Amino acid sequence: MIAKASRKKTILALVIIATAAIAGTLIAYPTFAARPQTAQQSQTSMQLTAQNFTFNNENWKNFDEFLNINSASIKANNITATSKGWAFQRIDNETIKQYAVTLNVTLELGSKKNCKISIINVTGSVTVSSTTFNEVYQINSGKGLIETSKGAALIKAQGVDAQNNTVTLKAEVDYLWWGGNVYAFRGKAILSTTENPMLLLLRYGVAKVQ
Repeated sequence: MIAKASRKKTILALVIIATAAIAGTLIAYPTFAARPQTAQQSQTSMQLTAQNFTFNNENWKNFDEFLNINSASIKANNITATSKGWAFQRIDNETIKQYAVTLNVTLELGSKKNCKISIINVTGSVTVSSTTFNEVYQINSGKGLIETSKGAALIKAQGVDAQNNTVTLKAEVDYLWWGGNVYAFRGKAILSTTENPMLLLLRYGVAKVQ
């Protein structure tokens, strides 16, 4: 009985440590992303520059080439992902607006080569909201790439806003195994609309293999 109780305590301790490690990983974002939400913040307090709206070109160098060669479906299970975070949009040189953002997407997997899996379609929605604003952007199609050796995914998708104007979504995501078929992830995305683009910092994400 004593040995059994000891094992239970050990397992519980490991679960607590793993949960703390995941939480620490998901929260590690730029300083301005962790501040309380407000309707507007100044350029100096946010430090939001053009560099925030760019990605590492090295990560995307072979993106299109790989997908063009490896786009055949393998009828794998889809991945559903849900994430919450913050959206930032520059209004002018002095004003940056901050919103809550929720991302819901379904990824249809394609073929696998070495440590890379193609995503042959992306559907879902991006909801951007505040106390005075709410907009839902529908994602109708897209493609992507999962690099299992790096625990990373790249996504390009297209959709429309409520007025049927075209929008595009480009995202880089880091993920880690959470248990079973569930993965925790965080990421950065750019949502381009008819207005100024939005920087999305996805802080609390969970993806599940269906």
